[in-house]
Amino acid sequence: LPYMCIDRECQNLVATKEKLKAETAALESELRYFDSYDECSQELASATADSSSDKFIKVMGTIAESLTYLQEHENEDEAKVFARKFDQLFSRASALALEQFDRELVRAGSGAGNSLYESEFSAVGAKFLPLMRKIREDDCNERFYKLLERLCATYVKRRSSIVRAALRERVGGVSGADDVSAAARTAATHVVDVCMEESELFYRVFPRSGSTRSALGDLVSQACATLQDVLRPRVIAE
Repeated sequence: LPYMCIDRECQNLVATKEKLKAETAALESELRYFDSYDECSQELASATADSSSDKFIKVMGTIAESLTYLQEHENEDEAKVFARKFDQLFSRASALALEQFDRELVRAGSGAGNSLYESEFSAVGAKFLPLMRKIREDDCNERFYKLLERLCATYVKRRSSIVRAALRERVGGVSGADDVSAAARTAATHVVDVCMEESELFYRVFPRSGSTRSALGDLVSQACATLQDVLRPRVIAE
C-alpha cells in the first residue's frame, strides 16, 4: 500500500539522518584533536601562563590527549605533522612548569640563616598540588612520568643544599663533644629525625610513586653524607 511505502521511506530517512548525525559527531570529536593546537599554543605563549593553575593543567591534559590520539591514528592526513607540533607544545609546557617550580623553590629557601624552611616548602607543594594531581592521574603517560622525574630532581637539588647546610651547623656543634661515640650517636639521631621530617615534607609536595621514592632516597643519602663529612675528621683523629 502507498502509505506503507511512505512510512518505510520515512523510517529510512530518519535512520539515515541519525547515522549522519553520529558520523558528524565522530568527525567533530576527531577534528578537535587538530583544532585545539592553536588554543593550547596561545595559552602557553601568554605572559600570564601559570603552571600551578587549573587552566594550565587543563591545557597540558588536552595536549597529552591529542598526542595520544594522533600517535594512535598516524595514518590519518597530517596526523604525524600535528603529533610533532603537540609534542613540541608538551615540551614547552614542561619547561615552563619546571622553570616556575624552581623559581618558587628558590624563593622558599631564600631566607637568612640555616633554617630548614619547612612551612615555605610545604606552601610550594600546596601551590602546585593541581599539577601533581594531574601527574598522578596520568602516571602511565610517559611524558608526565618524565616531567615528574625532572620536578623531583629540581626539588632534591634545591632542598638538599638547605638540608646539608643546616645539618653541618647542628651536627658540627655536637661533634665537638669529648666522647666521640656519644657525639656520633647524638648526631646520628638528629640526622634520622631530620630525614623523617624531610620524608613527610617530600610527600606533601609529590605523589607516592617509584620515581618519587628514588628521588627521596637521593635526598636522604645526601643528608647522611653530611653526617659522615662532619664526623670523619673527628673519628680519624681519635
